[in-house]
Amino acid sequence: MSAVSTQLPPKPSAMTRVAGLAAAAVLLAALALMHPTAGNRAAAAATVYTSPTTYSTVVSTTFTLDLMADCGSHADAVSLVVSFDPRLLQAQSVTADSAFSVPLRKTIDNVQGKVYYDAGAPLECHPNNCPSGVVRVARLNLVTVGAAAAPTAVTIAGKIVWSGGYVFNGSGTGSAITIRLRGDVDVDCDVDLTDMMLVAQAWDKRTGEPGFVAAYDLDANGLIDILDVMNVAVHWGDVCVVP
Repeated sequence: MSAVSTQLPPKPSAMTRVAGLAAAAVLLAALALMHPTAGNRAAAAATVYTSPTTYSTVVSTTFTLDLMADCGSHADAVSLVVSFDPRLLQAQSVTADSAFSVPLRKTIDNVQGKVYYDAGAPLECHPNNCPSGVVRVARLNLVTVGAAAAPTAVTIAGKIVWSGGYVFNGSGTGSAITIRLRGDVDVDCDVDLTDMMLVAQAWDKRTGEPGFVAAYDLDANGLIDILDVMNVAVHWGDVCVVP
């Protein structure tokens, strides 16, 4: 009679277990975003927003907006859509923060002016250590590529999910970004002789002296001099993309 083998299969290694848990976390978070139930399971005050709510800068400058979520009591996945005017802004990168550290989708569309960002919380956060309250979901780096007469809006909408149900699903609060032309010291959406004359009239004025105007100190070195005049000259003829 032949013997029946009772040898058990080898146990998976610790590395294999970690990889399996990571894959499960991604799958569960993705399923939660795609198939949430209708019932809310956390505080109704949840929302999404960008920070800061206002920001002023000039053309050809990079800056960062924080993509924020008020998760209420708990959340294990989030999906965000950020919209902007691509004539004025271009997205460079979006970087996850620790609260939702499992990336599911990260798409930048600078033609349409959209950023799509989905992420899940680590699987091991269940059941009691998942994100709650106000957390930073990610950091969005943008560069200004055009100026406008009025502030341009960066809007945000999204979904916050907990255990298969929506905590939040809708539009959040975005940011108003003021973008000026370099050298446009009179802020009339073009760089011309008027700007040159204003800077020249404050020639050799230092911070704190009568006649010093901070807006004319284009290199922000505390002295209005030839470098500031050259700053205007370099951008001579520039106009706002959106009047």
